[in-house]
Amino acid sequence: MSDETQRSVFIGEYGPADWLSLKEEILDSKAQELEQILPIIAERAKGSKKELEILDVASGEGRFTTQLYAASKSTKIIALDNYVQYLKTARERYGHVGQVQCIGNLYDLPFGDGTFDIVATRSTLDIMDGPRMFREMVRVLKPGGWIYVSLVYDSTYKFAPGTDADLELLIQRAYNRHAIEWGVSYGIRAVNGSRGGRFLPLYAWDHGLTIVKLVAADWFLYPNPEFTAKEKAVLYLQLEMLYQACKRAQEPEYAIEASRLDEWHLRIRNEIDSSRTTYTSRQFSVLAEKPGT
Repeated sequence: MSDETQRSVFIGEYGPADWLSLKEEILDSKAQELEQILPIIAERAKGSKKELEILDVASGEGRFTTQLYAASKSTKIIALDNYVQYLKTARERYGHVGQVQCIGNLYDLPFGDGTFDIVATRSTLDIMDGPRMFREMVRVLKPGGWIYVSLVYDSTYKFAPGTDADLELLIQRAYNRHAIEWGVSYGIRAVNGSRGGRFLPLYAWDHGLTIVKLVAADWFLYPNPEFTAKEKAVLYLQLEMLYQACKRAQEPEYAIEASRLDEWHLRIRNEIDSSRTTYTSRQFSVLAEKPGT
């Protein structure tokens, strides 16, 4: 299977830009209710004698960049991504807030050592080569600067109420083992697998950083009184990621009988259609400080 075919399977019938917009509107908005780190950045910005220089790595269509701007009021924000269309959309939507769009490779950031006061990323580190990406973020961070990583749905998906706990455990294990992540669409494969939130403190400590704030919480998407069309579209995509990953699992310890898996897939889809399920995701965020000179 080619990388392009794999990317299409992962994204489903939606293109990457369509998926990102849905994700930001439906999933990121839920995660934002639990945001605890942006207010800390706002306090730092107030106490700074100069504008903070900020880099948003894998900035997408710019919503998170804009949140960083709202917290810091800094006009020295660079939004870096390697999808030209994302940067174009960000410029059209948010160009007025002073951010500068930059195309670049998140594994080889086009900046010198110690350039930024804050280096941030949202919903990317867990689906790429986490250690490599984090190392590069640390490199361009000034001594005394902050790294902010937020994983707003840490590759942990659960539909409830479930009827077969053993099957659901197998599905989650197979997903964590075989999920095709966003990195494939960049020609990159993740090396640390899914559910990267647990590694965030280790990444920080490995680089001698000090944890300023660590947040871990679950959030929920539920019908009120029923799912909207966009919520259903997001849930179909999440379900499809689980289903396709499980279909690829061939090892005895991960393989699931096809008829059993298909029955589960159809049941969950029907429950989404009829708004008879809920969706739970785990969120991790960390703010860490680089040692000063």
